[in-house]
Amino acid sequence: MGMTRTTTQATSKSHADASAALPRGYKRTEVGVIPEDWNIKPLAAICKPQGIVRGPFGGTLKKEVFVTSGFKVYEQRNAIHKSCEIGSYYIDRAKYEEMQRFSISPGDFIISCSGTIGRIYQIPRNAPPGIINQALLKLMTDEDLIHSHYFYLLFEWGVFQARIIESTQGGAMKNLVGMDAFKTTPITLPPAPEQHAIAEALSDMDSLIEALEKLIAKKRAIKQATMQQLLIGKTRLPGFSGEWETKAVGEIGELRNGYGFKSATYSDSGSYRIVTIANVQDGQMDLAECSAIVDLPRDLQSHHRLKIGDLLISMTGNVGRVCRVTRLNCLLNQRVGLTNLNHLARYMRCRPAVNLERKPSNRSLAAALYLCWLLVLLLQQSR
Repeated sequence: MGMTRTTTQATSKSHADASAALPRGYKRTEVGVIPEDWNIKPLAAICKPQGIVRGPFGGTLKKEVFVTSGFKVYEQRNAIHKSCEIGSYYIDRAKYEEMQRFSISPGDFIISCSGTIGRIYQIPRNAPPGIINQALLKLMTDEDLIHSHYFYLLFEWGVFQARIIESTQGGAMKNLVGMDAFKTTPITLPPAPEQHAIAEALSDMDSLIEALEKLIAKKRAIKQATMQQLLIGKTRLPGFSGEWETKAVGEIGELRNGYGFKSATYSDSGSYRIVTIANVQDGQMDLAECSAIVDLPRDLQSHHRLKIGDLLISMTGNVGRVCRVTRLNCLLNQRVGLTNLNHLARYMRCRPAVNLERKPSNRSLAAALYLCWLLVLLLQQSR
């Protein structure tokens, strides 16, 4: 009896502690703590009847059924790039009527289901009529239950994306969860006015970000114009005069090419990363996607084993991009150059190391002030 009373008291205490931890007006749910007047419904419940449709089997849309014009076949690219204008596949009216289940209408959502997973796009009013292909999923939400733009923003949220995308093989491959799990994914539903207010507030933030990105692009253009003026000597900084010298690159430094690694030797377990032109970005080394090898080739030269601080330059594709090596065990691939022309980094949008302990001289301060004045002048002229 005493033990039962003790257990009951302990249980009551734990419930009391859990309740005390919650802010007033909130409740604990499967998706976390949410306001008491919010609801949670499975994804299928906020869609219209038969409102979740996976694209047709690949064999349904064979090459021979496509025509030069007619009803559009929407592809994964339309969802990824959020555009109804991309794509050149069409079917005739007979095939379109045969595949009515996969047809889309303005307001429907399409979602990418392979490759780049989980990208969503809402079909606009002026979109051409058509059907989805096998790499897409169609969603038709019930406007009486959920505000369409609120749903769109919720779906793009990283936390929600994590619920619908599963990783395999150590995260290397991603897939949409099975349809049963997808349909039961929990959706948080604030009251309708609050859904509208949330969507409006986040849309305003998106507009602000877009405006800032345009402003940044304009500033970059101004910087490029300033570089053009300074790097050809048309405009001189205060305190500098005299003629410039012109020399060939080979006279002031050297450029060494990389090694031709064979893709057959690549290994996920390799500890040596192969730096290609794709890894040489504007001013930074990006190793997010990088092949690797286990053993070093016997004929590998010493300069092919990169050191931290080495300056690299892309020699094909987007020629002229430069970056510094920031990781150990990196190898120089062909079509990537290793150069000791460190002073050229500033001309190629690379950021050389800065000595933070060195105080700026009066001349450098004057040059910085002059540059600020020049930027203001150019900005005024561009308006």
